[in-house]
Amino acid sequence: NVVVFLNGKYWGVYEVRERYDENYLSSIWDTDKDLDLVSQQGFIHSGDNDDWLKMLRYVQNSDVSQTSVYDSIRKILDVNNMMDYFAAETFIVNNDWIGNYDYIKNIKIWRPDASGKWRYILWDTDLGMGLDSYFGYDILSYAINPPDPNPHSDLFRKLLTNPTIRNDFINRYADLVNYHFETQRFRDLAQSMRDHIIPEMARHFAKWGDTTIANPYTLGEAY
Repeated sequence: NVVVFLNGKYWGVYEVRERYDENYLSSIWDTDKDLDLVSQQGFIHSGDNDDWLKMLRYVQNSDVSQTSVYDSIRKILDVNNMMDYFAAETFIVNNDWIGNYDYIKNIKIWRPDASGKWRYILWDTDLGMGLDSYFGYDILSYAINPPDPNPHSDLFRKLLTNPTIRNDFINRYADLVNYHFETQRFRDLAQSMRDHIIPEMARHFAKWGDTTIANPYTLGEAY
C-alpha cells in the first residue's frame, strides 16, 4: 500500500500491483519474451494458444488413468500448480471466476517456452472471502461441473479421474487448509494488513467518503 499525491494534492491510499503480462513473467522467471500467455477460453496475450489447445484435446481424448498418459501430462502441465490454484480459488469462494454463472473470468495460464510447463496465475480475487459470495456456496462443485462448459473445468474434471491426481488434490487441499489457510493464520495476516493502513484511513475517508449520504465512511463502519 502507498499514499498517493498528485501534483502535491493528497489522493488517498492505493495498492501498487504488478501487471501480470509477458513482461512481468519474463522478469520474474528470467526468461525471454517468447512465451505463451492465454486467458479465459484461450484468448491470446502473448505467443499463441496452439499447444494449449493441443494439450486440452490430448487430455480429453486420452485415458488419464493410464500411467503413460499421466506421465505425459505432467511433462506439459504443472499439475501441482493447478492443484494449488483450484484449491485457493475455491477456498476463498471467488465469485468472479468459475461458478454458477454463464461465463468464466480472471483466468490466465502461461508457459515460458515450447519446452516448459503450463502454469496458472492467481489474480483478481477481490470478490472472494465473502465480499460477493458466502462460505456455504459449494464453488468447488461448480468449478468441476459448471452449468456452461469451459476448458479449465473440463481439464480439471478429466484429470481428477486419475486416482493419483485425485488423491493428491485431496491431500494437498487438506495441507493448505491446516496450515496456509488455517483460520488464525488468516486472521493474523488480515489484522496485520489492517494495522498497516489504519493510521492513514481517516484522511483517506475524508478525501473519498460518500458525501451523498448523511454520514460519509468512518473508521467504525469500515473497520
